[in-house]
Amino acid sequence: MSVITEKELKQQIKSGSFANLYVFYGDESYLKQYYVSQICEKAVPKDFYDFNMHKFDGKGTTVDDIADAVEAMPMMSQYSCVLVKDFPFETVSDTEYEKLVSLISDLPETCVLIIYMDNTVPDKKKGGKFANILYIAEHKGAISELNKLSLPELEKLISSGAQKRGCSIDYSECTYFINSVGNDLNLLLNELDKLCFYVKNRKITKADIDDVCIKSIEAKVFDLSKALISNNCDKAFSLLDTLFSQKTEPVIITGTLISAYVDMYRAKLAVLAGERAEDASKYFNYKNKEFRLRNAAKDASGLTVAQLRVCLDELSNADELLKGSGFDSRLILEQCMSKLLLAAGNS
Repeated sequence: MSVITEKELKQQIKSGSFANLYVFYGDESYLKQYYVSQICEKAVPKDFYDFNMHKFDGKGTTVDDIADAVEAMPMMSQYSCVLVKDFPFETVSDTEYEKLVSLISDLPETCVLIIYMDNTVPDKKKGGKFANILYIAEHKGAISELNKLSLPELEKLISSGAQKRGCSIDYSECTYFINSVGNDLNLLLNELDKLCFYVKNRKITKADIDDVCIKSIEAKVFDLSKALISNNCDKAFSLLDTLFSQKTEPVIITGTLISAYVDMYRAKLAVLAGERAEDASKYFNYKNKEFRLRNAAKDASGLTVAQLRVCLDELSNADELLKGSGFDSRLILEQCMSKLLLAAGNS
């Protein structure tokens, strides 16, 4: 079966015709949890779920435990289902690993084994143990790597999700909503539920999003960066007050500000070179985040490359002081912000 798409996964779940081995990994937790639970529920009838569903935390179980569950005959069902979560492939002993490889290479037809990497980021480097598991799954079962959705995919999902909840939302507001809340799908859908309950069958506006939704730390710090580059002193220090009142770690504030200014610097250079801002993604990792470069180009339109370099130097100095000087963190950030505001004003 090899690597399968979401569409193919949905078809298998609908038909109830499953592979004997699935490997799920990737950085989108919601989608992984959703499809794993769907397979488990469809493969094992509800009346016999306790008999035919076997779940293991990979860090606290042995391969022999997994093998016993895999080889157990299902009761009044076509399949038994074995779910192994976060198995420690790279640290398990060679003996245990070889036993696991032997097991998954010859699974009984009556078993659906799901290897589910939830909280663990697997090492996919060639020659590694997890890479070998993927090779086996490619030939003996199915691989599903579920990562964060792109901005257009998220916009489409939010738009259709709002319609299903009896509301409507324009794509510009979808983008604003995603930039405000973040791209974690579980969080987005929770916030969408709140938002639709609040607006009650009308079109969602930016004001609604500001009133109801909890902004991510990243979104708040990016708002701070916009206030700094627009030389809006009052708003900048007000946002810093909010971040400190919410006990945001100062190094997270500087780290996110550095990320925002780096985006602006890269986008600025791309535009000056006669390319589109998002073309910088060819040289840096902005997969599914090209919109950040487009937004950064707009934000940096009033700044020169020299100004951005000064800002990055000041942020780097502040970051070093926060991590090693022992000085008051708020004072360090306020001094840094004052220098950033001064740099933005020197146009």
